[in-house]
Amino acid sequence: MSSPISLDRTGDPWVGVFVGLGRVEVHADGRIEVSVDDQPSDTDTDTDTDTDQPEDVELRRAALVNGWGEPLALLRTGYELIHGTALRPPANADQHSAVALVLTGHSHDVIIVSLGLLATGWQLIADRLVPVTWDDATGVLTAHPRPAPMLASGRRARAHGFDGPKVRGDTDARAIAVARCDTPCTVTAVVAVGTRRPHESVLSEPGGIERFDAASHLIAGGALSPEAAAHTAHIDDTAHADDTAPPTPSASVVRANMARHLELARLRYADLKITADTGQSGHPSSHDDDIAALLNWWAGDSAS
Repeated sequence: MSSPISLDRTGDPWVGVFVGLGRVEVHADGRIEVSVDDQPSDTDTDTDTDTDQPEDVELRRAALVNGWGEPLALLRTGYELIHGTALRPPANADQHSAVALVLTGHSHDVIIVSLGLLATGWQLIADRLVPVTWDDATGVLTAHPRPAPMLASGRRARAHGFDGPKVRGDTDARAIAVARCDTPCTVTAVVAVGTRRPHESVLSEPGGIERFDAASHLIAGGALSPEAAAHTAHIDDTAHADDTAPPTPSASVVRANMARHLELARLRYADLKITADTGQSGHPSSHDDDIAALLNWWAGDSAS
């Protein structure tokens, strides 16, 4: 059976094919061309959906552009990507605010913390995939604004005072209207978000090898990596497998990556373990203490 997703980076343009949704072509100059497939037949759709109406073609087009076209265009025009969400803190008279906090981890956990911060005056730089640039001379990692909408379930968004239109006909995912930052910001801290187990503390700072490991995995790899030289990837629901594996990087590339990982390890890192979400209410108060712990940690040394 053919894979539902394939990405061919062997030529120009790059071509992504998404069975049942459409096709994306991304040119070397970042130009995106999208063709949307016809609506799947009833036998191909989720029987749990609450509508028999075809999905709006513009919703499907937006899903292709925001989910695949734009990230690939960013790669083609000199950016790298981080799987996560970048946010800018509120401006403060005593603090340089053109800095960014990057949240990584499972999107379910990251969105909980992101909405909590946005509710306290933070601004969104980029959601899900953060375009970044690295300056070798200064050792500065910069997060750049990404116009794609922030996505969250309607239940969770409304619990934090946000809302927005649905992004697909068969889900409760919404394009959330939030305050946005439109300027690049220097990344000064990275927080890995996860669900707290009974024996774990709310917030801790990794050290030594854990910091280097976090730094070495910060920038997206695989098909979303500039180092993934021309190859074709076929992706299914459970794994990413390459028909043609990217070539082994040269010794000079390995050394350059090692040097950058050492520099990235100089950023502030923390592990934030939040209260498990039972899915019963989505009320933000259940995570107030988690957000407070993060804000206290951030306030410790975020302006440098």
